[in-house]
Amino acid sequence: MSDSCKGALDAPAIPTTIEETYALRGRLTALLAQTVQAETEIRYRIADLETEAGRLRAQLEQTAPAIETLGRSIATVDEAIRRRIRDLRAPAALPAETAAEARVETPAEPATRSRQREGRRRSH
Repeated sequence: MSDSCKGALDAPAIPTTIEETYALRGRLTALLAQTVQAETEIRYRIADLETEAGRLRAQLEQTAPAIETLGRSIATVDEAIRRRIRDLRAPAALPAETAAEARVETPAEPATRSRQREGRRRSH
């Protein structure tokens, strides 16, 4: 044993009254009650947090398909935009004859133009 422990054992017993012993027991009992109450509160908090974590996991699992669907929807819209832009740019790239057909006809020209177009379609 160390010297400090040996000295404590050799010291004469300090006389204590029964009241002091009960007072000490009362303080220790109060401390025990507070500790048990804190433990119970911690267990309830852990249970609440586990419940919340489970709820959040379920919510996260529900969002995964929504995220995928939104991604596909965006891709579909992007493709439609690309097609629309391509279609808008296409008349400028057509040969002069096709571009001339695409222009707006005057009221005097419609019948003549329609017959010309039908003739070309049949020959192709």
